Amino acid sequence: MNNAFSRATAALLAVLCLVACHRRPLFDPSELIRISVEVDVDNISNVTCDIYNPDPNLVTKSVSTDMMRVMVYDPDNDKLLTQSFISEKSVNEKGHEILSGTLEIGSGEFDILAYNFDTPDTYVRDENNQNTITAYTDEIPAALREQYLTKATDFSALKAYYDPDHFFVAQVKDYHIGLHDTLVVIKALAPTIVDTYYIQIPVVGLPAGTRASGVISGLSPANAFGTKTRSSDASGVYFEMITSTDEHLTTESKDVLCGIFSTFGKLDASSSDVRFTVGLSDAEGNFYQKDVNLDLIFKTADAIEHHWLLIDDVWEFDVPDPTPGTSGGGFQPEVDNWEQEEGGIAL
Repeated sequence: MNNAFSRATAALLAVLCLVACHRRPLFDPSELIRISVEVDVDNISNVTCDIYNPDPNLVTKSVSTDMMRVMVYDPDNDKLLTQSFISEKSVNEKGHEILSGTLEIGSGEFDILAYNFDTPDTYVRDENNQNTITAYTDEIPAALREQYLTKATDFSALKAYYDPDHFFVAQVKDYHIGLHDTLVVIKALAPTIVDTYYIQIPVVGLPAGTRASGVISGLSPANAFGTKTRSSDASGVYFEMITSTDEHLTTESKDVLCGIFSTFGKLDASSSDVRFTVGLSDAEGNFYQKDVNLDLIFKTADAIEHHWLLIDDVWEFDVPDPTPGTSGGGFQPEVDNWEQEEGGIAL
């Protein structure tokens, strides 16, 4: 009885060992693997270079991180083997952040992905396979959609999202780790997979108390960064805008509405009729909307080389009669001669 029980126990333990070790790397505490990821922030248009408008009120996405998530995949089937988080930070001679940490993997062949984990607006899904791991952002709420999209003729199926944070990704393919008794250090460079653009439209007679936002169509809503594949679903990106000035303008008025937005990329298939709709609310609660075709603007040298979308078409507002004592002057509620511009956005 005892011999039979012992044999059964031994057989069960053998099966459990096989299951527990299936597609899992063995780890020996004496065989440490260390990964060091350099966050590459050089040459990010409108963030670290090519700054068209130095207005300090322009909001840009952060290019700093305090933690990275490291994903280790089996190159034979692309499935996740293990993961870790690294947060030991240093700065190299180029001023780049270095995130480092220890991985619990043994010898073998591995594919490795590392990305910044502390992004407030960019999220990750489907991470259990490196062919499906995807970065994305949330869709804008119904109230914003109602304001920007329902008045346009061809927006019934368009989805619009918040613009993503800069998302730094390091990828190491088919990395071989042999048997070793010394520290192995894996070094990787993590550039961003997000583009940033500056956009502006000249304005004349801007209403008081202006608050403005924009939506640009024809952009990708997500990036399957394990395969470096952007989603081909045409969507819009929503972002806030500010009032500013542009001394480069040759017109009498230097006033502009401008903003900086980030995107996973302009869709190659959207080679025509990429559109920008800007919505503006004044101090009295009036809403104004203007639509601009960006197809030709995206093809300019400024857009290609610097990611500057500079609109020439001036948005003009009717200026109320400021003469004291006249009926309906100034910003009185009874004044209704602000021109409201609306238009359809054809995708």
